[in-house]
Amino acid sequence: SDIFFFKQKTAYEIKECDWSSDVCSSDLVVVSLGGKIYPLSDNSGQPVGEISDVYGSERPYGTHGGLDIAAPEGTKVRAMRDATVTETGNDPRVYGKYVEYETDTGERVKTAHHDEVYVKESDTLKAGQVYATVGSTGSSTGPHVHIEIKDESGEQVDPFNYLYRGF
Repeated sequence: SDIFFFKQKTAYEIKECDWSSDVCSSDLVVVSLGGKIYPLSDNSGQPVGEISDVYGSERPYGTHGGLDIAAPEGTKVRAMRDATVTETGNDPRVYGKYVEYETDTGERVKTAHHDEVYVKESDTLKAGQVYATVGSTGSSTGPHVHIEIKDESGEQVDPFNYLYRGF
């Protein structure tokens, strides 16, 4: 029941991808969500989206500190675990509309570039609850959600590992 099919680049393809060409074809893969919720879903609750940029990729301004999943504007963004919202805001120069929350297992998750945000600081989220929609606010080249995760010690980690293995 925690296994879904969705379109995504595999870990190997992501690391070897030439983003300026068509070398990055998508594959249909099976991913176990490890008891948590995939962050983007359509109206039927099925996971959607395609990884469009990875953690650690080099950018003109430095290293990319998150994982980007491209999806149509308005796609629902769901809490990946039970959590408490620690901050919401609008940073027009970088993140656009964003939400930061702390999971019940101690990770801090920040998602950004939202079109709409439905929560405020100190709200409680249940795993699977819709709290925002995909947008293209802030410094963005198109509709997607940017995901950053810090582990319990506060160290920034690759969000792909959480999507692939679970919290």
